[in-house]
Amino acid sequence: MQNNIEKVLKNRLNNKQNKVFLCIGSSLCVGDSLGPRVGEILSANINSKTVKIIGNNKLNINNQNISYITKFVTKKFIDPYIVLIDSALASRELLGKIIVNKNNMIIGRAIENESLVKGDISIKGVVAEKNDSRINNMRNLNNTSKEIVEKLSYEIAIQILNSLQV
Repeated sequence: MQNNIEKVLKNRLNNKQNKVFLCIGSSLCVGDSLGPRVGEILSANINSKTVKIIGNNKLNINNQNISYITKFVTKKFIDPYIVLIDSALASRELLGKIIVNKNNMIIGRAIENESLVKGDISIKGVVAEKNDSRINNMRNLNNTSKEIVEKLSYEIAIQILNSLQV
């Protein structure tokens, strides 16, 4: 699936003037820190007026500020192409996988604090197993291996950088 990120983004980003990467998550929780980690890597490697990275270890994007940030993006950029990046919980078989969808993303579903975020592509790194209760899902996010988050963050960031030919 990792090669899919590069392929999908190359096909869709080439003719877009404004590319916005929303790196969603919290640097305070290991399992939720994938988005901010990707944001840090991208910000360190991209210096372009047509590519904007929002979300990193200092500015976390979450349910409290996502509405404000998406309004800011749509007002600041003309016809932005929005790529959403976040961690996810899923079945054990998907642990460590990257899921790419060509549509919006629902954030906070596993902890029963859902928000729909509009975007053109969503990229999710599966960091832990999803359970049937909010408390168990919170525990799984907090107990996620830092190594799996770092590995997925790096894989996602490298594929994005390759698609942008940075």
